[in-house]
Amino acid sequence: MPTMKCVKPMKHKPEFEGKVNCKHCSREAREAADEIDLLIKKRIDAELENTPDDMCLHVDMELLDEGIELKFTRTKKEGEQ
Repeated sequence: MPTMKCVKPMKHKPEFEGKVNCKHCSREAREAADEIDLLIKKRIDAELENTPDDMCLHVDMELLDEGIELKFTRTKKEGEQ
């Protein structure tokens, strides 16, 4: 498990202010990342359902200051066997 400096020392334990390995902060960051990952997967799955079988779905993900932007493009599938 990666180490993470405590960003909320007064909430997590004030006597450990500045500690390098905060399990609370690490868990909160992991939960937030999992939530974002789930939202991205749901959005991609919704686009896949709207994509015809003869088309490929391409996803471009861009990280912005406001969040993550997903751009979807569809192209014809090349000859499959």
